[in-house]
Amino acid sequence: MDILETLKNKDENMRLVKWMIKLARPYYKYIITALIISLVSMVIGYAGTIIGKYIVDDATNGEINIRNITFMGASTIISILVGMVSSILGNYISEKFSFSVRVNIYDDIQRSLWHKISGFHSEDIVTRLTSDVNFISDGLIGIIPSTFLIICQLLISFFILFHYDREIAVFALILGPIGTFVMLFFRQKYKK
Repeated sequence: MDILETLKNKDENMRLVKWMIKLARPYYKYIITALIISLVSMVIGYAGTIIGKYIVDDATNGEINIRNITFMGASTIISILVGMVSSILGNYISEKFSFSVRVNIYDDIQRSLWHKISGFHSEDIVTRLTSDVNFISDGLIGIIPSTFLIICQLLISFFILFHYDREIAVFALILGPIGTFVMLFFRQKYKK
C-alpha cells in the first residue's frame, strides 16, 4: 500500500487502530511483560558482545581472563533462557489474543441478521476467523513491540559505538537517515 493511500484513509485507519487497541487492552500486562523480557534479553546479548570484545583483547595480548570467559558463558546461557521464556510468552499471548478476537467475531456473526450473513461464502467467514485475525494478532503482539525493540536496539548500539569511537558513531548517525531516504527514493522508482 502506498503512503498516500494510507494518509487518505486516515479516519478508517484510526477507527481500526482504536478497535485493535480496545481488543488488546486486557493483554497489556502480558505484552509489556514480554517486551521487558525481550529488552532484558537484548541487553544481555549486548553485554555478551562487550565481554567478547574484552576476551578478544585479552587473547590478543596473550592473556587469559577466566572472569571474562565465565561472564561470557553465563551471559550466553542466560540470554538463551530468557529468549526461550520470551518466545513462549509471546506465543501464549498471541494465541490467547487471537482466540479472544475469534470469539468476539463469532459472537458478532451469531448476533447478526441471517440474510446479511448469507451473502458471504462460508470460506470467506472462515478466512476472517483465521488468517485475518492472525494478521491483527501479529500486528499488535509482534510488530508494535518489535518496532519498540528495534528503536531501543539502535539507541543502545549507538551509545556503545559512541563509547568506543565517537567519530564512527556520529558518522553512522548521519549516514543512517541518508541511506533510508536513498532506499525510499529508489524503491519508488523500482515500483514504477
